[in-house]
Parts: sequence; C-alpha cells; structure tokens
Amino acid sequence: MTEIYQNYMRSITIPNRRGSLVPCNIWMGLGKSLKQLYGQPLHYLTKVRLKELDQLRIGTYDEYKPLDSIMQSS
Repeated sequence: MTEIYQNYMRSITIPNRRGSLVPCNIWMGLGKSLKQLYGQPLHYLTKVRLKELDQLRIGTYDEYKPLDSIMQSS
C-alpha cells in the first residue's frame, strides 16, 4: 500500500512558477492549499514542521510577505 501511494505522489507534478499559483502568507496556509489542490492529506510530521516554520517567522521583517516572494526557486 505504501509503495502505491509513493508512486502516485511521484506522478503529481509540483508547480514551479512564481506569482501566487498557491498564494499564502503562512506555512500552514500553504499546507492547507496543497491539501486542497492535490486532494491528499499532509503527513502529520509535515504539519508539525509547517507550524514550526510559522512560529519562526513571527517578528521577522518578512513575516507578512507571501511565501512565493521569499522562497528561492531552483
């Protein structure tokens, strides 16, 4: 069952464009948007990490910037 899920997740393309394809200001919002976009729940530890990342942004100069404007694209 795990292998089927992993193969399915590999088949889903990851958006590589900037410009608010999934507009979010917080990491938990991004997680929620990805869940809706792909119709798949996030792993528990992913949700924990997103919450930690949000807490790290509190009080920083870019706290209110959209995530797609601060993430580096590869």
